[in-house]
Amino acid sequence: KTIEALAFPHLFPNGQGSYDEERETNLQWKEYCKARLYSSDSRFATDSSYIFYLQYLGDLKQVYSGINIAFRKKLPMSAKQSLDEMQMKFLMNKDMIYHHLRSVRGSPQYWHQRLKDLFGMTRQLGFPTFFITLSCADLRWKEFVYTFVRHTGLPVKESYTFEEKTKLLRANPVLAARLFERRFMSFMNLFIKGGAWCVRNVKDWFARIEMQLRGSPHSHMPIWVEGAPKYNGPQTDEKTREEIVKFCDKYITTRFPSLDEDAELHNSIKEVQTHSRNHSKRCLKYHNTLCVFGFPRAVSRRTFICEPFKADNDDDKQYCKKVKEILTEMNGTMNTLEKEKMLSWSD
Repeated sequence: KTIEALAFPHLFPNGQGSYDEERETNLQWKEYCKARLYSSDSRFATDSSYIFYLQYLGDLKQVYSGINIAFRKKLPMSAKQSLDEMQMKFLMNKDMIYHHLRSVRGSPQYWHQRLKDLFGMTRQLGFPTFFITLSCADLRWKEFVYTFVRHTGLPVKESYTFEEKTKLLRANPVLAARLFERRFMSFMNLFIKGGAWCVRNVKDWFARIEMQLRGSPHSHMPIWVEGAPKYNGPQTDEKTREEIVKFCDKYITTRFPSLDEDAELHNSIKEVQTHSRNHSKRCLKYHNTLCVFGFPRAVSRRTFICEPFKADNDDDKQYCKKVKEILTEMNGTMNTLEKEKMLSWSD
């Protein structure tokens, strides 16, 4: 019972104050974790080992609770039956062995349940109108860095080096997550769900927030909008197609201002919104020179719906083959021009 104080003596110097101590008022586990991580005493929130310890223990408690419920409700079996190999194979095939992990956030069973919820929303509401990706620019948002600095009690400077920013970010993981959540919910409430109505009246939305490779939160989010034109496949009539194109042009724009017009926006787009200049390892997975996503892509001067082409005869197959050869050659040429810095954004 004293494992928490024994494992973290620098956080519990007198060996008191851990969760399993007797208290006058019963304290739930989640309440205890919040009290520790949200406390003005930042020792607990800045210790990553302690944060992972709380996460591990919380998952363990949920698993034990789920197992007990699963055995009472869904798995009425004795100890002898649990030794039967055929019985265990049957339960594994029915996915009943891991059924209790649905309550553990982040587990495959949890996300499988959330996927079913998303499918249910799609059946009721139809296909989503928009798919939005929101990333945490924690090293670019000045208020993030200033909050980290004020939290440590140090004076705020005008600018910080990359090393100073990363050090502050690593030292405040809980604060960084809370700031992103606050910013994310404010953005949704003010711009998406209400207030500004940037994408018309939103009926519903679904978000999955995950951690990127660098450790920052990242949100994937489909949104359902009222009154949006619906695409019905290749049989969609011409009038609906025109409405879809007008709808896309109204709410989705791509613009790259010059340095003279807006220097700050120009630099932001160039650094974080231009794929071809920032290829990742995933992009060059199959080819050392060509991006698997086809960047840099040829510029289209209008919005159009791109539909699959069915090659039913030899002539069509030959046509498809020639088109692919032309596109591959064009992409390779654009890559070469870009690397040699002969391809500018005005071309």
